[in-house]
Amino acid sequence: MADIYTSVFYNRSLIEDEDDRFVWNCTKAGTFGKCCEYQLTHDAKLFSEAVKAQFEEKRDGDSWNTQRYGKIICYETLSCGTDTLCLDWREICDGIQRCFSGIDEENWDKLEFNECEDDEFRCTNGMCISEEFWLDGAVDCMDWSDEVSDELEDSCYFKSAAMECDEHLCPTKLYSCGDGHCIHWVTRMAFQRSQPSLADCFNKRNLNYMCEVSPHRSAWTLESGLCWPDKNYDDVRYPPWNMINSSRLTDDEICQYLFRCILSNNFEHDCPCNLNNCTQIMIRVCPSLDHLVPYPDPGLISAHFSFYYNYTRYMNNSNPDLLLFGGKIKCRGYSFVGESLFNISLDFAIQDGHRIHHAVCSSIEYNIEYSDLFSPFQYDKFCWNNSKTFNDRPYAVNPDACPIAWECISQYRIRDGFSDCINNIDEEKTFNNDYCTGNVERHRFRCYNDQKKCLSLYWLGAGVSRCSNNYDEMWYGSGLSLEKSLTCEKTDTADCARLKTYIRLSSIKKLDFWDLSGHIDELTSPCQNWVCSKDQYQCQTGQCIELDWVCDGEWDCADASDEEALVLIRNWSIHNARLLGLNNRTEQCAKRYSQSPFSKVCNISIELGCYLSQVSNPLDINLNRPCINLTKIGDGTEDCFNAYDEKNTIEARSRMLGFNYRCEDFINLHPLACQRITNCSKVLCSNHRDQDGLCSDDKDVICLGSNECKKKAKCNGTVDCEYGEDEYWCIPESFKSHVVYRSAKETTLRQNSQFISTERFPIFPISVSDQRESENVIIKSTTGPFGTIYSYQCNRGVAILERNETRCLCPPAYYGDWCEFFSDRISIIAHIDHKTMPKIFENINLKIRTNLLFDNETIKHHEFIVIRSIENTRKIKHKFYLVYSRSHDMLVHKRWRYFNQADVLNHHPYSVHFDVFSLGKNNTIKEVGSWHYPIYFDYLPAFHLAVVLKFPPWFGNATLDPCLENSCNNNSTCMPVFNQNHSYYCSCKSGYYGKDCSWYEPRCEHYCADNALCHIDKYDSHIRKANPSCLCTMGRFGARCYLKYDDCDSNPCLNNGTCLSTYDRSGEVSYICNCSVQFYGNECQNEKASVNVALNMTSELAALATVVQL
Repeated sequence: MADIYTSVFYNRSLIEDEDDRFVWNCTKAGTFGKCCEYQLTHDAKLFSEAVKAQFEEKRDGDSWNTQRYGKIICYETLSCGTDTLCLDWREICDGIQRCFSGIDEENWDKLEFNECEDDEFRCTNGMCISEEFWLDGAVDCMDWSDEVSDELEDSCYFKSAAMECDEHLCPTKLYSCGDGHCIHWVTRMAFQRSQPSLADCFNKRNLNYMCEVSPHRSAWTLESGLCWPDKNYDDVRYPPWNMINSSRLTDDEICQYLFRCILSNNFEHDCPCNLNNCTQIMIRVCPSLDHLVPYPDPGLISAHFSFYYNYTRYMNNSNPDLLLFGGKIKCRGYSFVGESLFNISLDFAIQDGHRIHHAVCSSIEYNIEYSDLFSPFQYDKFCWNNSKTFNDRPYAVNPDACPIAWECISQYRIRDGFSDCINNIDEEKTFNNDYCTGNVERHRFRCYNDQKKCLSLYWLGAGVSRCSNNYDEMWYGSGLSLEKSLTCEKTDTADCARLKTYIRLSSIKKLDFWDLSGHIDELTSPCQNWVCSKDQYQCQTGQCIELDWVCDGEWDCADASDEEALVLIRNWSIHNARLLGLNNRTEQCAKRYSQSPFSKVCNISIELGCYLSQVSNPLDINLNRPCINLTKIGDGTEDCFNAYDEKNTIEARSRMLGFNYRCEDFINLHPLACQRITNCSKVLCSNHRDQDGLCSDDKDVICLGSNECKKKAKCNGTVDCEYGEDEYWCIPESFKSHVVYRSAKETTLRQNSQFISTERFPIFPISVSDQRESENVIIKSTTGPFGTIYSYQCNRGVAILERNETRCLCPPAYYGDWCEFFSDRISIIAHIDHKTMPKIFENINLKIRTNLLFDNETIKHHEFIVIRSIENTRKIKHKFYLVYSRSHDMLVHKRWRYFNQADVLNHHPYSVHFDVFSLGKNNTIKEVGSWHYPIYFDYLPAFHLAVVLKFPPWFGNATLDPCLENSCNNNSTCMPVFNQNHSYYCSCKSGYYGKDCSWYEPRCEHYCADNALCHIDKYDSHIRKANPSCLCTMGRFGARCYLKYDDCDSNPCLNNGTCLSTYDRSGEVSYICNCSVQFYGNECQNEKASVNVALNMTSELAALATVVQL
């Protein structure tokens, strides 16, 4: 309506005398709508204020209001078919069977064994996110396994963080409350009294339908399943006791009522008795001869289990007397069919009830008689060991990981810190194979020893060490707590990169000078983040060395990328390319190493000559070719005898090994190495192989092959033997006077340093407070009863008033009059990689139109704008939803597809396309290409797509454009698909649609504002009409692009600040001010204080400092 009004406002000539198009001017703050019929709650003036007030009411109010005024939230697309508590969407394909025949776990294996691409992070539940999102401070995995911070863990119920909470999946051992909140399983079993009672779900979902056993407050179960908490409640289902016989209640219903009275201590108004009286009455009324009464209703915890109390023996706070199993569940290779009821351990159900179906499958006495080998409802006998993932990778599975109950689990769950097998064997057993491999390896913590742990982020700094060396709790076991010293969260990402490095190094042991214990200041991965001085050379490891050290004959880079391995570098990094004289030094390297030892045997362009390690006779160079790949230098593995390839990574006497001689536990300096004959000296000291005393001098050499003696030939600078072994293991001439390896360089460097900076290495965390004053908006919150009611009526939605009637505005994850149902949806997190953006877009904003397609037809879309001036200075993730259609036909298709595994495997009807449009300054919009992502997991209620959108290197190069050799018809334009090599699509021109863009919608000629693109999403066959939508040019918005963003026209930014439009459709934050260096504030209204620092040096000694921070 606002868009239509705007079109009239800007085109007054269109108004006719009898035109009935109008919009009221709402003068009362907080009202809106065509006729001002809607009003915000809590006297709020802005929508964000109303949202904040309602969620703060939940935070500070009585959680039992969720029962007085709220609803139970349900997932209705799939139902278990029971009359009790409905499913939470999180309970679909979570590995826990709740429905008969395990129908809630169809296609579970596709997610459990899913494999991610090489540039992705695999979340614990199997979903994938872009690797750039791993450990960036903000959760992106639905199970939050990509971050160490759990700042939202116990606050989701009063936080409006929709995507983080509404999409949150709980770990398997916890119970989902349906609102992002997770509780322990024993709390779900609210009737248990064996263990201390913990906090309930905020929304009491763990109590619904069994409110009488609430351990913290007495309550009564309503017909809806909600819990009424106020004493003396009169339930209209039950008349006064003296009229009970004239009611239509059955004996079983009366029996249930009486037992609920016992459990709740006569909570309901008409409860007739105390404990003893009720027992006597129940003996007379209840039909069961064994005095057993089921409670809660069968099927509440699981469709297969029923709990029974013997009401004659019930005492206050006692456990159920019996737990029985019946029905069908999926087991490995068969379906377990229990037509009779079986007694199950109650203690196990209380503690590990989420895995109780595994316990049933593991029971041999049941399996023999009750196994249905031909049922379609069963897990694969071999754990799908020969299956492939959607991206055609084999399942990562060890079918024998759980030998007791034979659960099928992903190998990435083995030794990850969480117990997944019923007897914890996946964590306690020592496996022969190391399952922390592939892409997962670089994202898990390995303990730095042979424990073969594969710890997820959850266990870093968790307070309990799972590594024998304590590295998972203390920084390299140094006593510095990981939890306290490394901060990586949404509000403080200072240590995220350092934490990534720490984790990656636990799997890849790679190591200039060692200053700290454990050499942790010279580990390769932290060095990758170093910024070298402009006159320093940066090694391939990231270490910084003096340019003069390159090709001087001594390794200063751990991987020898300053010496022999320099030849591997085909293109200089941007930093190294600026170094003057580097190319000359490269030529020196080529000359120096052209005649290196074993150069006649090895290809020196890719190999290093050395005697091999771990072979019986290193001197037999015919059998043991004395060459290793240059990439193996400095990788932490000894490939050469005496660790010649690990001179800079192996420790000897608290320093680098260098040219020192090592034999078993004995270490000797290089000049003294050949003065003593040992078991291992004959390899490096050929004179020790002399048998007749003619070649026994330290400088004599016995050549390989010919056994010819070369007098005084060792390390004389001239090649005397055929293979050059006389010049092997030789200290360069310019460094022979230095007894300690690289000591002269270290001394010179420290003398010349004016300060030592530890900015790039963590010792202690530094907290920085912002000197700006906070500008939080104080919201006037109504404290009366109506304000409380509004806050709880819409569950996770937001209440507004329509003529004093409550209306709920639901987040995309919910629908219904009271936001009481979960929707089927895709949640999307997208970030544009500006590093890959072509120069042609350097000063141009982009519009991304994200389309959800079903069989190549758009069914939903969302648009966002990439503002270069803003995103160049901060990392922005665009978060939004695409909701599946809930039309009858689409729901039928969803349910059919869920049970059709062949269709799930072979047909992928859904996809998400990110279409990119450049927004020209001359009011133009032009399509430039798209990223296409197939959706494989559309059978799930919720799927998460978290991607970094990167432009390919060939984009902008006309000769590599896939459209060069492909053409589209006259109604369409060829466009490249950026994430699929040599792929393209035909984009329909404005107004055209359908297959091959063969149809045209005439309304598009006048439907959108000038210069906007008219796009047809879908032809509606029911009304035989196309549905146009408009793609707006820069500065315009609305359904037909008549609305304008004009807040910057008034120049609101002070002190020469630059106004940048945010294109926020809500209008609440319509612009931001980019302030000059001296000013800050929302409108650059505040001037920064300046501090002058003067150092009065009274001593000639060098001043050492790490950081000066205000």
